[in-house]
Amino acid sequence: MNYHGHTAESVGMNKICKVLCYVLSRYRLLDFRRMLTSSQQVDNHYRVTIEALPPEVLPEKTRAPTKTSLLTKLRARPCLSASIILLLLGGVLALVVGLVVGLRGSSSSTSAADSNGGSSSSNVAIVSVPGISPAISVAPLQSNFVSFAIEYAFLPEFAGDTTNPNQFSYNVLSNIESISGMMPYVRVGGDSADTAMYVPGQSNATAVTFQNVDGNIKFGSVSIGPSFFKSFETWPGVKFIVGLNLKDASSTTEGLNSMLASVAASCGSLKDTLLWWEYGNEPDRYGRKPSIWNTTSYVEDWKLGATKINDSLQENCPDMASDGRFGFVGPSLFKAGRLSPVDIITNGYNSDNLVKEYALHHYMADCHKVACDQQSMLLNHTYIKSSLTNVTDQMTDISEALPPNLSPPATFVLDEISMFLSPDNAPPGTSDTFGAALWALDFSLYCACIGISRIHMQQGLRFNYNSWSPIDMVDIPMDVYPVYYGNIAAASALGNFTSDSEAPRVVELDIPEADEFEAAYAIYQQGKILSRIVVVNLNQFNSTSGASQRPNRVYTFDLPNSTNGSTPFSQNGFTVPVARLAAAGADSKDGVTYNGYSYQYRLAQGKAAKINNSPEVATVLNGQVQISVPDSSAVILDLQSGHSP
Repeated sequence: MNYHGHTAESVGMNKICKVLCYVLSRYRLLDFRRMLTSSQQVDNHYRVTIEALPPEVLPEKTRAPTKTSLLTKLRARPCLSASIILLLLGGVLALVVGLVVGLRGSSSSTSAADSNGGSSSSNVAIVSVPGISPAISVAPLQSNFVSFAIEYAFLPEFAGDTTNPNQFSYNVLSNIESISGMMPYVRVGGDSADTAMYVPGQSNATAVTFQNVDGNIKFGSVSIGPSFFKSFETWPGVKFIVGLNLKDASSTTEGLNSMLASVAASCGSLKDTLLWWEYGNEPDRYGRKPSIWNTTSYVEDWKLGATKINDSLQENCPDMASDGRFGFVGPSLFKAGRLSPVDIITNGYNSDNLVKEYALHHYMADCHKVACDQQSMLLNHTYIKSSLTNVTDQMTDISEALPPNLSPPATFVLDEISMFLSPDNAPPGTSDTFGAALWALDFSLYCACIGISRIHMQQGLRFNYNSWSPIDMVDIPMDVYPVYYGNIAAASALGNFTSDSEAPRVVELDIPEADEFEAAYAIYQQGKILSRIVVVNLNQFNSTSGASQRPNRVYTFDLPNSTNGSTPFSQNGFTVPVARLAAAGADSKDGVTYNGYSYQYRLAQGKAAKINNSPEVATVLNGQVQISVPDSSAVILDLQSGHSP
């Protein structure tokens, strides 16, 4: 089988076609320029046959096209009329047969992929993979790039306490560590952090009320007791970003005293687990603030609170107030608007160098304001990229407002992200199905492309976009959700590394003639060594569609002469391990796997459970590797783990 999947039978038929075409063209009975154009539109495989014709067959560019009819030509050569007609008919028949045989050969070349959940044959996209990644000046990716954010009020359910730690949640986090080499960071914050009041005499960890505001379920009141902070002691190796209530602390004396009391009460539990504080959640959305509350007053309130937080630590946990350990992430804006990132920086927000990472938040859409669905939003690479424009604009504004030539460059993190703004307003079958896993993979890798060092997927009780549900509830079992498999796949794509010098770089690949539902990435170890290739086919296929076949796309990658230390990737016979992110369809809520593993609670309490023991490899031929990707699925080609023939 050759490069385009033709059999020997089809190749022989193509040779016959060439001879017939040559004879016909000698008598100007066929216009091969027109034929070439139409054949390109019909089938990529047949295009190779036409382009391989001898140069003399094609008309000279300077030759004026003849207007003599075919009948006139035949009348002028009566001795050839019968022969030419027979040749013409035979040539047409041969071309048709050759086309059919060629298509059959193409279909057979993807049969292995079809057996992995694939389907009908498709066009072949040829993608060029650079040997080295382009140099860019951004902070490196962090080994726990795939991290999580937990709504403040729900931390006890997710983590448990020192008496009853939530082992299932810990298993879910440990799975990421086994892939990336480091435990995810967990940011504990959100709207409930900017509502929480500390009540020293409260016996329960939390007391929460809710209210309906224009169809959105929001936190009414949140109070926390001393036992709340025991949840920070249940996950060995996990570091926390902890939210503090700026909204109330900057409004009332009671709010300020409550916030400072929570710092004093929590620091004992956070001595070994605190990464940074986050003072304020999306201050640009503080609706009850007066109109005169602007960037200047925000910076003044923030800096005053940061000083008082340090004073509280100096008194209660002095080790945590030292220069190396005391710091914040911020400004944690939802989007640039009422508060300007540039004005925040120029007003001295970080004049004391207390902000260690610049944190932003991002949601794809608010389904109360726009119609949300999978194909146009979640399963749409173009939409994903455009939705992040607000993030890249903020990053640019902050970078330009900072001193030039910072070394290392400023670190940007998205410490609260998800699909849809309100966890209760996503239409059924969007954020809680396998389509969300594909979104998580594509979204994560694109964030890595644009200079985001770490992302935190938001979690809460009964949130439709959760990666996992931490406890059994009446109608929701304790289990992982489909989106978790996208988290696992993203961590796998980036690989295992523990230092900045080992950090990978992610480059988006150009797929010729791709639509908005396809994406491909190359991952370079140590920022320069080609390691993995990722393809995400976002074209929606639902398991309930009733279709007899699942559409399928074939991608051919031109590999560079890079090596995995010994063997060039482009060597004939080099075998590349293939890992698939797969389910029956984008609408599936169970039966999801990554690389043949399931993480369902019933199998191994959230740990990896192998359910498919048939490893898959792709073989390099003529410097190229080809892979078939069914609609609503993704693959990762692990070049660094490949083997020579």
